[in-house]
Amino acid sequence: MSRKIDDAISVLEAVAMLALVVCVGFFLSLGGFYGSTYSLRWADRHVVDLPFISNYETPAEMYSRLENEPDPTVTTKTEAFENLRDGDRIQPGFKYAVVSKADWEKSAHHAKASSCSYGWMLTSRTNPSRVFATTAGHCGEPGDVVLMDTPLGYERVGEFVSSVYDRSSRQHAEDWALIEFDDQFTDMVTANPYIDKTITGWVDPGSLPDNARICRIGFRTGLSCGSNLGPGYDDSVTFYSTYYSDNGDSGGAVFAYDPKSQSYKAVGVHNFRLGKKQVVGGYTSLEAVFDEYALELMTEAH
Repeated sequence: MSRKIDDAISVLEAVAMLALVVCVGFFLSLGGFYGSTYSLRWADRHVVDLPFISNYETPAEMYSRLENEPDPTVTTKTEAFENLRDGDRIQPGFKYAVVSKADWEKSAHHAKASSCSYGWMLTSRTNPSRVFATTAGHCGEPGDVVLMDTPLGYERVGEFVSSVYDRSSRQHAEDWALIEFDDQFTDMVTANPYIDKTITGWVDPGSLPDNARICRIGFRTGLSCGSNLGPGYDDSVTFYSTYYSDNGDSGGAVFAYDPKSQSYKAVGVHNFRLGKKQVVGGYTSLEAVFDEYALELMTEAH
């Protein structure tokens, strides 16, 4: 009886080993097939793990490659944009401070604040007197108070009225917010960033060619430009580019040179940086904002 049991166990072990060999062979054949014919979008490589694909490049590998072989087109100008840190203007790229409504009511002009950068200026299609700014969703929540730094301390200029950001997710997905300015400060709003180019409108970054020129402006590191890397996660509104950024640049305006119109267009709001040397940045397309609200981009023509 014992010998029969041992024989049965041996048969089962042999069957299990055969099944394992078949599975390994199958996956290896997939690797050979897909490695030569299947191409994942760059962004998909962040959300699927297919190690049997021979031409697979993990995010860490990509960051390492870009850090060791940096994009030669990346440029960064900080000193010429140090005035963005003053926070005394309402303009794309300039610094603003933000505090919770409770802290503001408690401490008023001397509340402890965090800082981000203004994005693009927008107006309501139904009520043009209402003026907004885009920024990053992780910079604040609805009701948070937006402040301007003055010689007498902080002064309220508006508040967050919308914020889209999943604080529980580790993925770099949709991340944007809207600030509405108080009536007495709308006349201070400047539509064009602090650059020598005029922004003539906005364009969906998904329509831009590979390696299109993408620039970001924010108070921490000024102006940095690089190359378009394409779309990010499945939300289809997150995009990547090779440009430099640091803490405080979040929310800043992102724009591109559009070869079709041969002009400079707004494309999004800066959200995050990747890699040890911060050589890859991500931004949310303005399309996400326009899909949600009846707003239009302010330009110098307004």
